[in-house]
Amino acid sequence: MKRLRVLHLIDSLAAGGAERMAVNLCNLLNERGTPAWLCATRAEGPLLEMVADTDRYIFLEKRNALDFRAFTRLIRFIRRERINVLHAHSSSLAWAVMAKYFADIKVVWHDHFGNSEFLDSRARLPIRLFTRSVDYVISVNEKLQRWAIEKLNIDEDKVSYLPNFPMLSPKQTRPDRHSKRDIPVIICTANLRAAKDHHTLIKALALVRNDGIPFKLWLVGADFNDTYSRSLKQLIHERNLSGDVEFLGVRTDITDLLCQADIGVLSSVTEGLPVSLLEYGLAGLPVVATAVGQVPEVVGECGVVVPPKDVEALAAGLKKFLCDKERRRQLGKKFNERVEERYSAAPVYDLL
Repeated sequence: MKRLRVLHLIDSLAAGGAERMAVNLCNLLNERGTPAWLCATRAEGPLLEMVADTDRYIFLEKRNALDFRAFTRLIRFIRRERINVLHAHSSSLAWAVMAKYFADIKVVWHDHFGNSEFLDSRARLPIRLFTRSVDYVISVNEKLQRWAIEKLNIDEDKVSYLPNFPMLSPKQTRPDRHSKRDIPVIICTANLRAAKDHHTLIKALALVRNDGIPFKLWLVGADFNDTYSRSLKQLIHERNLSGDVEFLGVRTDITDLLCQADIGVLSSVTEGLPVSLLEYGLAGLPVVATAVGQVPEVVGECGVVVPPKDVEALAAGLKKFLCDKERRRQLGKKFNERVEERYSAAPVYDLL
């Protein structure tokens, strides 16, 4: 059997879930002895710092969908490195399929679509056009797997659900979260986008503050300084939470931040399988998250899962942890064990 030589194709290295998985998979394959490369087509970004071997990285500087120069560089790279599997993430599907006509490769499409609650409105025709030429499809949750079979007419034996998995930098000696600080820190690692629904989180924390319960909230993720961002900051001001909320922006020291936090939260209205949630678990954080995408299955009985857009339920879930250090410790430990067993790099590699 020919040895696998895999190229992961991703649009950019911005701080997003699909991008993190492209980097994680490339790093994992190389770590386990399967040669793998990473290609960013359009833009680089902060996740470049996470690429373990930059000698196995290429940036195409793609200017538009018909950039012949960039596409030629891709084909030359595939031939030179004797790539035989092109693993296309999300919107890289089209270029991967086109590359198949110029190189002897198999194409795997990794569907990271994050709006799993709104699949009925997802355009099918262009995706179906390109997936006719792919050899395999990987979906980040079970809803997307079913959608691929039922709506894209992909054979069941050519599509599978592969969980996302986190890869944090080596753990430092973790500080004792339960004795050295009086005010618990809640962390939310999610870019400032409408799908993440930070507004419901802020409204829930206003209820918490009204009950006299102290906290700090760290918002980690890209701030696009758009209407959503401005309205969120206005809401924080109106609810008198400016002193309780910190915007930390895009960070590459996620491990350090998680080690300093006490509670992980996600208030999304839609998700696939959020890498942030898995990182909370790997860091031993108790979690409060909304019941969207694969979240309920990931959390199980090891955290608090609430309906999306339910301010009161989200507030109640956060209060359970803010007011009970021992509960935080116990469920943080349980969630850590669950993620290590089911969603860490080792079990996911076995599925590959």
